[in-house]
Amino acid sequence: MDNHYDNVGVELTQDEINQVLDLYNSVPEERISEVKQVPSDLKAGITFDLKKETEIRIQYDGEKIYKTYSDKKGQKKYVIDYPELNTFFDNKLEEKN
Repeated sequence: MDNHYDNVGVELTQDEINQVLDLYNSVPEERISEVKQVPSDLKAGITFDLKKETEIRIQYDGEKIYKTYSDKKGQKKYVIDYPELNTFFDNKLEEKN
């Protein structure tokens, strides 16, 4: 499992990885909406490699959380309305500054 914040270089501990996974898995379906694209001005992101040629990216632009699911068939992009995930990213970005 690869995890990183490309733009700010924050390392996650195993506890933090578990925390973000727990938050992600707690998001109610009705709070996830498909979108055509993810903004390019992202502040942070985490990539989870699930199995061969499948990954989930959870990305943050400072206001919204985005998810990109990629596999052999292509990509699907979503926006996630879940303030707890925003708080996680905000806290990690604050620690870096």
